Amino acid sequence: MPAFSTAQISNQELDLIAGYISSLEGREHLHLESSVLSATVEMHHWMALESLKADDALEAARHVSHIVDIVGAGDHQETMQKILKELQQGEETHTQEHDIEEMLAGSGSPNLTLTQLHLRQALISLTAGDIEESKHHVAHAQDQAGGEISGSLAEVLRSLESQNLHDAEHELQGLLDQGGGHH
Repeated sequence: MPAFSTAQISNQELDLIAGYISSLEGREHLHLESSVLSATVEMHHWMALESLKADDALEAARHVSHIVDIVGAGDHQETMQKILKELQQGEETHTQEHDIEEMLAGSGSPNLTLTQLHLRQALISLTAGDIEESKHHVAHAQDQAGGEISGSLAEVLRSLESQNLHDAEHELQGLLDQGGGHH
């Protein structure tokens, strides 16, 4: 598995994962506390999303399958079962990306809005060298944010278009640091 940058997984999130993995040693029956369970489900969402971004539908399906197994019956499980079925049938993955992003918005750590989630994904894509994907997420952030930060997002797009990647990265990080698109 490729290493995740701190933009993808914070040190706090990494500590949660390490704590969870450590708790598995030597136990026949594992009873997870709800906070660890929530962190585990969230991390599988992030890993599924990142796998979809890397065009690895098989790996995404593996993480979605884990989510289906972990979460209880309800709307969340039904949505994840739908996504899993679509991935297994080889359907185009863009819709599943958006479905997972919407599920993370408002429930992910930290509590992200859909705008902030797109800003985060734009920064991750830019860091990975995928300028087109970064532009895609900035455009989605514009759609979500409306007028509240549209001028700043237009500036990010101009920086991306002109290949001024350092400025684009700085502007995206600034928007995230300011809580860009926070409702």
